[in-house]
Amino acid sequence: IYLLISIIIRLIILSEYPIFSIQPDSYSYFTEANKMLKSELPQFDTRSPFLPIFIYLCLKLKTSISFLFFVQSTITVLSGLFLSFFIGAYLGKKLLSIFVIFLITLYINSPVVINHDFSLLSESLYTSLLILSFTLMGISIFNLKKINMLFTSFFFAFVVLIKPAGDFIIVMYLFLIII
Repeated sequence: IYLLISIIIRLIILSEYPIFSIQPDSYSYFTEANKMLKSELPQFDTRSPFLPIFIYLCLKLKTSISFLFFVQSTITVLSGLFLSFFIGAYLGKKLLSIFVIFLITLYINSPVVINHDFSLLSESLYTSLLILSFTLMGISIFNLKKINMLFTSFFFAFVVLIKPAGDFIIVMYLFLIII
């Protein structure tokens, strides 16, 4: 139900309101991605590298800004789906799980999240990968498999590459590894 609601809402928004949000910070991200598209070396002195590289990859696959926002929105929906799966599979209590999944559906489909999904800002990817990272960390705590830890490390690294403010994760992750 979560996936169906999220897809329908986003398809309606994409088809009825094809206006995307450009913020003051958007230009600096797009400039670096544009340099890479022209085979020039980007400078990551004022911006972290992940979002311009992500924009570059999306525009290289399909030269449409709509495709970029579609990919961002898909990552958001999948991170919420993954979190919903984790809550339903690992936390037990059926009624509580249904309530929490309902809250996740409300959050993922809220106007603020959808606005971030359709804008050239790092917030969409940062939040989605943060949700995904903590979900993977929860699965790692329950399963204690090396492959789960590897994916958790991978996504935590992406979170830090998107926004260096994500460095706080390193302390929690080291604590998890020590335990």
